[in-house]
Amino acid sequence: MMDDVLDYDNSAYSSYKAIAGVAVPSIVLNAAAPLTGVVQTAFLGYYVGNHALGAYGACTIIAGFATRIFNFLVDGVSAKTGKSVGRRAWRELGARVKHSLLFAVAMGVLGLSMLMLLKNFLMEGVLNLSGDILDEAYGFWTLRALLVPFLLLNMSLSGILQGFRCVKTVAMLNTVQALIEMGGSVFVIMFEIQFQGSRLMSVGVVSLVSYLLSVVSGCVLIFVMKPPEAGASFSLWIEMFYPELSSSSSYSSLRDSLVGTDNEDDDDDLEEEEDETLLDFVKDGLNMLIRSLIMQSTFFIALVCSTRLGNKYLAAHSIISQLWLLLSYIVDGFAAAAIVLGSRLGGQAYNPARAADAKMHLQRLIIRVLSAGLITGVSAAIVFQVKADAIMGLFTRNEKTLAILKNGTWQLLVLVQPLNSLVFVYDGLMYASQSFTFIRNYFLVGFFVVFMPIIGLQISVWHTLWGVWMAKALFNVWRCLGAAYLIHYVFLAEFDAECLRRSRSSRSIINIDESAA
Repeated sequence: MMDDVLDYDNSAYSSYKAIAGVAVPSIVLNAAAPLTGVVQTAFLGYYVGNHALGAYGACTIIAGFATRIFNFLVDGVSAKTGKSVGRRAWRELGARVKHSLLFAVAMGVLGLSMLMLLKNFLMEGVLNLSGDILDEAYGFWTLRALLVPFLLLNMSLSGILQGFRCVKTVAMLNTVQALIEMGGSVFVIMFEIQFQGSRLMSVGVVSLVSYLLSVVSGCVLIFVMKPPEAGASFSLWIEMFYPELSSSSSYSSLRDSLVGTDNEDDDDDLEEEEDETLLDFVKDGLNMLIRSLIMQSTFFIALVCSTRLGNKYLAAHSIISQLWLLLSYIVDGFAAAAIVLGSRLGGQAYNPARAADAKMHLQRLIIRVLSAGLITGVSAAIVFQVKADAIMGLFTRNEKTLAILKNGTWQLLVLVQPLNSLVFVYDGLMYASQSFTFIRNYFLVGFFVVFMPIIGLQISVWHTLWGVWMAKALFNVWRCLGAAYLIHYVFLAEFDAECLRRSRSSRSIINIDESAA
């Protein structure tokens, strides 16, 4: 038993070095996509015009909406794989990786199909696009729809590698993808290279090619890389496609030679284990589907409200959206640390010998990642306030668009940065807790009790862009309060309860063995 405890140095999951080791590469990883969006937005608005900027914003937001709606069976894969690694449940790990990839392909094709079927209805009936913006958006919409399967596969592959703690590899992969996309976009815009008569279409082609290359590379990497906790002969290929071989004494002894395994007693029923893992994916996925629907509905409703205000408001809305998401992905580096490290600590609630030490380090991890996120949010608020004119000038030269931004919307963006940073880090901690039913329920309440009433005021009374983003800001206040309650009270209490249940179960087994003797 003592050897079992010593094999786990939990300070490796809560130290500043461990957090930075995950967070810094993850910041690079998470910031790549929104930074690319910021660059594309800036160059389209500055060198092409508001018609291209409006079309880009509308299509990108809707495609992003579809991507996040259909990733409900993929979302959280890093927490699930990290938990399996924390338990040394290698066969379960293989099943979770396989399910994640299969669901990514299936949901990607479904998302693509839905976007194409609803193309005219959404662009003309819902978004009310017209004129030059509609002309620009029509072809670009198709390219953005084709991108959805590749985005979901890329999310799945990145999550798997993050669960393996190969965050530097993931960061490098996504950085290369982003550099190709950014560099290619700037090139086609600046040199006026047009695909089907449009520079915006050329940007869409560049994005599609860059993600195709990323997905191919990611598929190779998940089989080349492996969790540091795994033994020398660990093979993801065997765990995924030939799990019956993983129970052979020769393979399992080599696989577990360095660190051991916690699931040796669970290897008796392969089919039951596979079914339970699939059921786990589907059950949690359905809860996260509701969460994703609500989250993306807030962005979609905000977009619709902005389009009804006019083209200048749509352009300003696109700028705020990019900056809002940029910070979220930067702070998500600390959220990734919470997921990757927290899921490993959370997985140890199943072992009474390690649970007390794991809980102590989990509490330490929570405090440290939240503090880091808050400092980042405050810093971003200061930069946005001090450099407001310079930042806005990077995106547009249109005086009416600038006036809309300065009429309360920018001030709101500045004020909510510390709040948003806490919300984004809490999101990562919630994934580590895997309390998906609670997440679903409190998102439902927040949407109907907080977000929709403020949107009602915006539509009936305010008629301003800041009113749209006020609804988003107050919804984030609700998210922060709910997440704080979940993490600091519910999650830690469930951790103790699981430890107590396992401890009683272990004592019962010991008593049975003694009676038999």
